[in-house]
Amino acid sequence: MNSIDQILSEALVELSSDENSDRPPTGDVISRNGGGSASPDFGVVTPAFHHLASRRCNLLKIQVFGPGCPKCELLANNAMAAATELGMDFELEKVSDIDQILALGVIIPPALVIDGKVVTKGKAPSVSEIKKLLA
Repeated sequence: MNSIDQILSEALVELSSDENSDRPPTGDVISRNGGGSASPDFGVVTPAFHHLASRRCNLLKIQVFGPGCPKCELLANNAMAAATELGMDFELEKVSDIDQILALGVIIPPALVIDGKVVTKGKAPSVSEIKKLLA
């Protein structure tokens, strides 16, 4: 597998080319590399850049579905802490669009989705509980 630094560099080159028409929707995506490369935290990145970079490696995709309430924020923070403590390369996306939340079948948010699979609904598990789900 390529290093995160190399993947990000390649994505930046592709993003700057005129040939790139594969643009993802807008929104904040927080990515963190816990794998120990020279860039341990590349922070909040633009959606287009993130989309290109994540296609080049096997990042764990963590999504928090909810309207942005305190419980949603707690879940997002706990999920980020759990993945970081486990040393995982991951992306964390917060989805607040009500249509997307309902399409997922979530009646009582927040919901935690890991690599496309809903693992919790209606609660904010602790960091240790999320670590068990990620292991």
